[in-house]
Amino acid sequence: QELEQYKDSVTEMQNEKNHLLDEYDTLKGRMDSMEEDVKKYESQEYEMKILNSKLSNSLSQIAQLQRDKRTSDLSKKSSNDISNELKEQLEQLESSNRELLQEKK
Repeated sequence: QELEQYKDSVTEMQNEKNHLLDEYDTLKGRMDSMEEDVKKYESQEYEMKILNSKLSNSLSQIAQLQRDKRTSDLSKKSSNDISNELKEQLEQLESSNRELLQEKK
């Protein structure tokens, strides 16, 4: 009878050991899966940092191009205004020259 109890006790211990080993394997599998997820998220985070940096650079370039365009537009306006003023002055000079020529006749 003691031998029977001993065998039962050993069987229970083996069953408990097997159960614990199964739980260990399950937990280890979950840990491995979580480690893979962490690596994947770290990789995605790194890619997002690179993309954010590229986006920031692009936005800076766009802002600079917009500033350059505004400056260029102002320059064009200024040169157009100057050109118009010069044309007006030239027309006035031509008109004055005509008047002078007519007076000499």
